[in-house]
Amino acid sequence: TEEGGDDSASPAIPAIRQIEVSNVTIDYDDAILARQGSAALNISGSTTDPERPTNLEAEGELDGLPVSLDVSVNPLTELSSSLDDLALDANAMIGDAEIVLDGTIGNPSGLSDLDMTFSAQAPDLQDLEALVGVTLPTLPPWRVAGEVKRDDEFWVLERFDGKVGDSDLEGDFRIDPTTTPLEAYANLISTTLDLDDFAGLLGGVPDPDESATAEQQEV
Repeated sequence: TEEGGDDSASPAIPAIRQIEVSNVTIDYDDAILARQGSAALNISGSTTDPERPTNLEAEGELDGLPVSLDVSVNPLTELSSSLDDLALDANAMIGDAEIVLDGTIGNPSGLSDLDMTFSAQAPDLQDLEALVGVTLPTLPPWRVAGEVKRDDEFWVLERFDGKVGDSDLEGDFRIDPTTTPLEAYANLISTTLDLDDFAGLLGGVPDPDESATAEQQEV
C-alpha cells in the first residue's frame, strides 16, 4: 500500500460503455420454509455515460403473490472512482403492499452513511408474510413514512409519521438486528389512538365497523 493510501476505499468502477441484461429468469426455492418464487430480471445502464442511470427491473411471484421491483441508480460516472456517493430510487410491490426508498446509500459495503426516505403502505400485513417468512399479526390498512439512517449497529427510522386504521403515530424507532432477541427502542406520539386498530397484536382482529379490509370484516 502506498503511503497515505486508504485500505478501506471502495473498489474502482470498471469502464463499461453499455450494460444490457434482458429476460433473465431467477428461480427461488426454500425447502426449509417451503417458499418458492421466480422473477424475470432486466438491467440496463452504463459506467461511462453521464446521462444514463443504471436501472434494474424484476417482475414475478413469491408463494403465489405478484412481486415487482424497480430500481434506478444515479449515473455511475458521478461516483468517480468509488461507490461512496451511491444513491438510488427503488419501488417494490409485494401483492398489495408498496415500499419506496429514495436517497443516498453512501458506501454500500457498510451502509454507515445511509441517508434515505422510506414509505410503505398496505391494506394489512399478510402480503408481507411471504417476504419475511413468519406469521405477522392482523392489522387494518396502514401506511408509514420517514427517514432511514444508521447509528452504529442500529437501523433508525427517524421523524416518521404513519397511520394504522383510524390511529395516527409519529416519532422515532430504532432496532439492532445483530442482537438476540432484537434490541429495539421507540419514541412514539399519537393524537388519535384507537385500541381496536391494534387488536391483532393480541390475537384479535380490527373492529369491522371501523377501518378494516373486506377480509377482516368477514372474520
